[in-house]
Amino acid sequence: MEHKIKKILVIEDNEEIQKVVKRSLEFTLKGRPKIFLASDGQIGIEVFDANSKSIDIVITDMDMPRRDGLEVIDHIKRKGYKTPIILISGRMQREGEHKPDLFLPKPFTVQQLKNAVESLLP
Repeated sequence: MEHKIKKILVIEDNEEIQKVVKRSLEFTLKGRPKIFLASDGQIGIEVFDANSKSIDIVITDMDMPRRDGLEVIDHIKRKGYKTPIILISGRMQREGEHKPDLFLPKPFTVQQLKNAVESLLP
C-alpha cells in the first residue's frame, strides 16, 4: 500500500521560494497534502511542536532569522521524533548535532523536490 503524505511543514524565509515549494508539493504529490508554512526557524519549531504527531515531513531552509535549519533539526531530533527532514540550502551543509535525512541543494527543480519527498516515505 502506498503511503500518502497528509501534512508537510515548510520552513523558509524567502517568500518566493516558500510559494514555489508549496505549489510544487500541492500539485505533484498524490492526495494534495496540507502544507504548513513558517517564515523562520522559531515559528517552524512552534508549528512543529503544535502539530508534531500529524506532520509527515519537514522541509527547512538552512539560513533563516531567529533559528536556522540546524537548530530546527536539533530541536526535532532531540525530542525523539522520527519525522523525516529535508534541509534545503544554497551552500554546503555545515555540521550540527543532528543531521537531516536528506540534503537538497538550491536551486532545485520541482521534480527533484518531489523525488526527495517521495524518497523519505516508508
